[in-house]
Amino acid sequence: EELVRAERVAAWREIARRIAHEIKNPLTPIQMAIETLQRAHAKSAPQFDALFGESAQTILDEVGRLKRIVHEFSSFARMPAPTLAPVELSEVVDAALALYKGGETALELVLARDLPRALADKEQLTQVILNLVENARDAVAQKGSIRVATRAVAGRVELEVADDGPGLSDEARAKLFTPYFTTKPRGTGLGLAIVHRIVSDHGGEIRVGAAPTGGAVFTISLPLATT
Repeated sequence: EELVRAERVAAWREIARRIAHEIKNPLTPIQMAIETLQRAHAKSAPQFDALFGESAQTILDEVGRLKRIVHEFSSFARMPAPTLAPVELSEVVDAALALYKGGETALELVLARDLPRALADKEQLTQVILNLVENARDAVAQKGSIRVATRAVAGRVELEVADDGPGLSDEARAKLFTPYFTTKPRGTGLGLAIVHRIVSDHGGEIRVGAAPTGGAVFTISLPLATT
């Protein structure tokens, strides 16, 4: 028990350190933007209006980044236990991705109908779907395509999200679900950790590998509802 407690304290210390680091990064450009405006205003600089627009946009962008960091940390730290009920996986996927259809990134849905119902929390499952698709969109950078499929396999139902982006190294795949590990320049490293936690809380499994297109493929396996 003492070892488990010590490991938990160490884990939260690391999380606190990483949160402080992530928050510090956006604060620097915010501070610089405000200081630039102060100097320009004090000198009644003729380019003040242009500087104001640029600085305001910088501040808004970085505040948005801070909000994302706080939201993801809150989601990870306060993730409620799932409220499990029978759900139609293909219907949840279809509803979750309705706004992505016709977007800049090509999205192919291959959704099996008449699947056995999964035992899942619909809201948390939607969060998993959106997180994986957003991750795939970042990977292809609007220049590639994403394929989302559902199927029944060996007494379970599966969700697959594949992209034709640059793929992942073996080292990245090994660390992908570790909190605060990220391959993206502006990523918080919590999105896939949250996905992993939700899937684990559902009694499911998540796998990541190389897609036939050369990108990455994430596969979620969920238990079936008994009624």
